[in-house]
Amino acid sequence: MNLAAEDAGGNGTRYRVLTRASATAGTSYSVEVLCHSSARGFSAELPCSLPGHVHKSQDETVSVVAGRLGWIKGQDRGLLQAGDTLLIEKGSPHILFNADNTTDVLYTISHSPAGALAEAFFEGLAGLGWDYTSLDHIHPLQVLVLYDAADTVMTDLPSVLQPAVKHVLLPVARLLGFKARYPSHSSAAAQPVSTAAGKEDPAGTAAAAAAADEHAADAAQAQQRAPAVADTKAAGEAELQQALHGLGSVGREEL
Repeated sequence: MNLAAEDAGGNGTRYRVLTRASATAGTSYSVEVLCHSSARGFSAELPCSLPGHVHKSQDETVSVVAGRLGWIKGQDRGLLQAGDTLLIEKGSPHILFNADNTTDVLYTISHSPAGALAEAFFEGLAGLGWDYTSLDHIHPLQVLVLYDAADTVMTDLPSVLQPAVKHVLLPVARLLGFKARYPSHSSAAAQPVSTAAGKEDPAGTAAAAAAADEHAADAAQAQQRAPAVADTKAAGEAELQQALHGLGSVGREEL
């Protein structure tokens, strides 16, 4: 199942990849976002919002298909309706949100250039939304790792804390096992990224192979654990039956 085309853990947000970075030689990618009227945001006051952030090396173009999309860019605020487009230049702190919590909003996002993580960022969000039951429940350290891999800085954190995030929190998060890519979340993880027509990026191919190996290793470990789990379950059921039999005997003796 391509999680990017599904609701993110029941949060009321859906991401669908329209154009992959591999189809544009890494120059851009685009994603469709559907925010239901009930969608919660990372900020309680801003429905369907992600944490405020800055793209260090990408321009972002937002186009509204239906509904009303609110935006905050630096000190400016505004509203987009169907047919409206907003350019968010790299380095501009911003937040997007559903400006009308009684109706859905449908819009597209395009990033140029695509960047290292590309559309896998949104596929990861969708998958993590399921893992944590909702987007706004994703572990903060996981969010930091995902944003960092996308060359994006969260602006919700005070600037004085950014060095601590980079040099302390991110290394700790990775040691704890938080990743930017999970094979089960990203269909792009198994695809090499083209750098030019007819050419493949060796690093992308290597990353894809590593992701496939990791997925296979996880599956193998799960298969190895299966007999032990089955044996434990069988033993537990046997003990339960013995306990019930003992209780039955006590009951009969008392009668």
